Amino acid sequence: MEKQAFQTSGKEQFSYFGFFLGQNIIYAIVYQYLGFFFTEGIGINAIKVATMLAIPKIWDAINDPIMGVIVDKAHLKRGKFLPWIKFVVYALPLITILLFIDMTPNKQLMLVLFYILYTSWGMIYTVGDVPAFSIATVMTDKLPERDRLMSLGRLGAVVGVLAAAAFLSLKGAVGFTYTIIIYMAVSFVFMIPINFLAKERVPYTRSENIPLKTIFSQLFKNKYLLIYYLAFFAATAANTLQFIAAYFAKANLGDEGLTTLILAATVVPLLAVIPFLPAMIKAVGKRQLTIWCSALFIVFSVIQYFVGYDSLVLFIVFAAIRVILMNIPLQMYGMFTADCVEYGAYKSGERTEGISFAIQTFMTKLGGAVVQWVSLFVIGIAGYIEQLPAGQMQPASALNAIWQVMTLIPIAGFAIMLVIMVFFYDLKETDVQKMIDEMSAKSAK
Repeated sequence: MEKQAFQTSGKEQFSYFGFFLGQNIIYAIVYQYLGFFFTEGIGINAIKVATMLAIPKIWDAINDPIMGVIVDKAHLKRGKFLPWIKFVVYALPLITILLFIDMTPNKQLMLVLFYILYTSWGMIYTVGDVPAFSIATVMTDKLPERDRLMSLGRLGAVVGVLAAAAFLSLKGAVGFTYTIIIYMAVSFVFMIPINFLAKERVPYTRSENIPLKTIFSQLFKNKYLLIYYLAFFAATAANTLQFIAAYFAKANLGDEGLTTLILAATVVPLLAVIPFLPAMIKAVGKRQLTIWCSALFIVFSVIQYFVGYDSLVLFIVFAAIRVILMNIPLQMYGMFTADCVEYGAYKSGERTEGISFAIQTFMTKLGGAVVQWVSLFVIGIAGYIEQLPAGQMQPASALNAIWQVMTLIPIAGFAIMLVIMVFFYDLKETDVQKMIDEMSAKSAK
């Protein structure tokens, strides 16, 4: 698509990029370091922390679809999606700061406060994430431009994860509390522009009051949405590399500061790849790209396991290749969801972006919860020791468990994704664009 054909302005596109950059700084810090904060910062047993992180996700199983339904049914004066985003820009950084503050020496009271805050954090994150992805469907009705917007959002997400990679290095200088305050201030600066620059310009025809039963029935009739998210959940629930990186750096390599190097080295290559994602999609399609990357990821994961980590340089090279292959499919999840939204609207006549993107958000958080629980449970039963004194090594069983969590567990998830995408998912971009054009033509009559 030529530049002059864009419906969105450059500033508007940047604001979309910036929101996801800030949001994913927050997500990466909570995902990668909250468990580390409780095991190494406070000294709680790894298995107990695994349970602490998992229990609030039970509410997410209810909260995410509820939020999706609310978005679909709400008729707000200032837009369908922007009002939700505007609230989250302020609320999410604030509640993230509270998560990383040890507010009381009473462990029982601290546990109660944690459950309240972490459950609230998940709800607030959903309030922003569902509309943030959904809004791309009303910023433009051109599929290539929509893919471009979502690619910019994914690029922002990668930059955010890269920025979060320095968290432990900064923590070593100023401590957990000041580090989280600095990061949240940066996140807010990048997120705030979307409140003033994004526009909802595509006037889709919608029912004034879609019954709750209809919303959920359309969800379960959308076969491609359900098929894709089975594959996505399998891959996400086995994506252990980033979560376990801090434990691997501290225990296996002997220096938690190397977490910054590991995460940076495995994220930086994505910055070179993601700008070309729309071109790769145009050349081979999202489905085929997912299949190829999943197969190659499995091959390189097996190789890295047997090569080991005696050579840090070789470890970094293989980890970087694995992360690129892993993230290309996972960076396209919003695009797949948008395609499935159009398929569902075409088949049923009702647009239910909210509930569709809520499934995306739910699967992302549920997959992350599984990663955290499995990773901490496995190293916990292997004998991992919290707050080990400097100079002492973790037991060999714990070191082996950390390495296996990092390299072998992801293979299972991507093998499932590969099978599902090969045999069950066949919705093509050309089909989706035809559906959009037909629905636009009907709306114009």
